[in-house]
Amino acid sequence: TPPPPTPPPPTPPPPTPVPPLPAASFATITTCASGFSARQQVGTVVNPPLDEASGIVAGFRNPTTIYSHNDLTGRPELYAIATSNTGRWNAGELQGVFKMNGAGFNDYEDIAISPSGKIFAGDIGDNSNRRNSINIYRVSEPDLSRGSYTLMDTQVLEATYPGGSGINAECLMYDQYDDRLYIVTKSKGDIYRTPFAWGNSNAKMTLVKVGTVKTRPGSITGCDISRNGREILMKFYDEVVFYCRNPGESLASVLSGDTGKEVPYETEPLGEGVAFAGDRNGGYYTLSESKGSSRIPLYYYARE
Repeated sequence: TPPPPTPPPPTPPPPTPVPPLPAASFATITTCASGFSARQQVGTVVNPPLDEASGIVAGFRNPTTIYSHNDLTGRPELYAIATSNTGRWNAGELQGVFKMNGAGFNDYEDIAISPSGKIFAGDIGDNSNRRNSINIYRVSEPDLSRGSYTLMDTQVLEATYPGGSGINAECLMYDQYDDRLYIVTKSKGDIYRTPFAWGNSNAKMTLVKVGTVKTRPGSITGCDISRNGREILMKFYDEVVFYCRNPGESLASVLSGDTGKEVPYETEPLGEGVAFAGDRNGGYYTLSESKGSSRIPLYYYARE
């Protein structure tokens, strides 16, 4: 009797996916470089619909794009703006308008992003200090090849300040080191953060005060964290301040313990937005509200 046929080898298990680089490891990839050159206009944003641009942030999925939103008189929408001449778009051109499904609108002031491509739109303004709570909306970074469409995965974080009093703020950051959202108030520079990481659904949290910006109080209009997590920009109406933090140093520690370094900036009409670039040589962009103007310059400050 012939021997039984050899059974086929078992199907090998699928390869174990390589885990993403831990957030803290970004600190070892690059060092800070605080030298920046004078501004250059790299594009023109033509309005409408973005006629009161407030916060800006560079995309991760789309590094040649900044996302923005309108201020107090706007709608729950995000606007994608090209930052480089890519062949399909020229710098400054509108790439798409993205409505956030189910989102409300009170006073959007800043926008942040995570390395996983989650955008956080901060409805955190409160000029009269009367709001009982503020809202941060989270959506996935859009697919620009689809054109304008509604972002159906919108989730909301309803946040309150300790004591429940309203506070005006125009600075929102996502810190990849600890997976927390940070808010810096406009007039006093108080630093608040979410007490724990935001999960996968709508949430409510009471913010925790973790410090006060050391640079100077008054008129903090925007902020951003670099793609590697090491560098921070704080925007005032008349200046931009750069911070570098050491590996393992908390965001609150560097902002409350370091006065930072003033970097080049030329004032703009109601200039509020600042964002590290995802393209060019990693400098930073600024964009003004320029309310009433139909053409808004997009400025870039390159690294030296």
